[in-house]
This record gives sequence, C-alpha cells and structure tokens, in this order.
Amino acid sequence: MKKTLIILGFILLGINAQSTAKERVFITGFMGYTFADNFNMGSYSGNVNDGMHFGGSIEFLIKNLYGVELLYQYQKTDAEIYDLYNRYKTDLGISYIMAGGMRYQSLLNGMLLPYFGVNLGVGIIAPDITSSQTRFAWGAKLGMKIRATNFLAFRVQAQINSIVNGIDGSTMWIGPGGVSLGLDSYSSIYQVGFTVGASIAF
Repeated sequence: MKKTLIILGFILLGINAQSTAKERVFITGFMGYTFADNFNMGSYSGNVNDGMHFGGSIEFLIKNLYGVELLYQYQKTDAEIYDLYNRYKTDLGISYIMAGGMRYQSLLNGMLLPYFGVNLGVGIIAPDITSSQTRFAWGAKLGMKIRATNFLAFRVQAQINSIVNGIDGSTMWIGPGGVSLGLDSYSSIYQVGFTVGASIAF
C-alpha cells in the first residue's frame, strides 16, 4: 500500500511540475450516500450494506478544462453472507485512495461546470474481526460544479467505485466458535452512490 501511495504522489508531482502558470488548485471536502451491493460467494449470497461516506480531495487544474484529482473516501458499514441455514455478519470500514482525470464543460460563462472523470487506485476493506485487505480499485463519476465565487464552488456528483476481489471468503467470515468459514473464493464489490461537497480554489 505504501508503494502505491508513493507512486500516486509522484504522478501528481510530475503533472504539477508540467502545468502552466494558469493552474489552480482546488481543495474539496465532501460527504454522501453509498447504496448496498449484492454479491455471490460459492454457495453463499451476501451484501455490503448502504451507509454514509465522507472524504476529501485535492485537484490540480492542468489545462483550461482538464484536471487531475487525488482523493480519499471512507465508509463505515457492515456486510453479511447467508445460505438457507446460516447468516454471518461483520462490521466493515471501506476506504478508497485513488487518483484520476477530470474533464469539464463550461456553461454560462463558467458558472456551471458539468464534468466526468475516471479514477484508479486502491481500496481497503477493514473488517472489525480480521485484518484489513488492500486491493486494486477503480471508479467513475459524473457531476456538476457550481461556482459561487472565484474561490468557492459547490459540487454534486453521482459515482461508482469498485474494489476488485475486495470480499475475501477465506479470512473475512467467522463462524461458530470463532473459526473461519474458510470459503475459497473472492468477490468484487460495486458501490454506487452520490456525493455533495464544497471546493475552495487557491
């Protein structure tokens, strides 16, 4: 994970060094809601439940309508698996650390800025009862930035984030007597949600 963060940091530093004097930096704080996702794991079905998420990002506007963003998002929720006879549940912390590109379209002389973007990075699944798992993650987003002043804007966004093989059947689920269920399988999760936030420009 440390290597991944170092690589993401160098990518942003490299882009920053190549940008022009017109570059602006945006710091954004956000919160939102993530919907539940269902998955299958061997003979079991399961779901990662819905809940609120929050986070922050730093964005470098490298050209007039192009940006690069580094973001962190966290959600506290729970997940469960079940078959016809049993049901097992665990609390989860889900974190995303990703970097990606943003493409804007200017409307009303720049007061409205619809955008889309794609992110790549890592997702961290942290069950309360076992050790955390770090996996490759990707995301996509579609939203609108609304400029209130030259230095303040508000953001509304729909998004999907996915952790590839994020649900580990061999370690996450504890059965009766504190013994792992030992399911020899993985499942990716796909988290759809929406976000609102505020951005300050520097």
